[in-house]
Amino acid sequence: MFNLFKKKEEPQPQSSAGLFSDLTQNQRMSVINLLALIAYGDDEGSRSETALLSKYSNQLGVRAEASISYMEETGYETMISDLNKLNREQKKFLVLVSNNLIGSDGEINQEEVAAVAGYFGDLGIDMDEYISIVEASLRR
Repeated sequence: MFNLFKKKEEPQPQSSAGLFSDLTQNQRMSVINLLALIAYGDDEGSRSETALLSKYSNQLGVRAEASISYMEETGYETMISDLNKLNREQKKFLVLVSNNLIGSDGEINQEEVAAVAGYFGDLGIDMDEYISIVEASLRR
């Protein structure tokens, strides 16, 4: 299973900007907050995780400081509520981005996998579906 999380070809940033173009600013900040939770959930995050997070933050036009403040003010539940409003394709893309993020440093641990499973479970995507989405992208 951990092979799914190894570094893959990165989803194209311009795709994220286009696919997420209809999101509100709060939803964009929630996307970045989810990715930050994934990147930094196992401590400080690697350079590659930080670089990817910065790239997606720039593509979505969201400042990291504003995202952090939004999360601190509104909490995890609001982030999940914002993200549950994403359509199916947007959630699938978020799965691929998160998968790329956790595999970017080459070090995958059980804690990261469990955290990602919990976050996406809250978004209605269980681990079996997460794996199916990733596997389908690898077959393309």
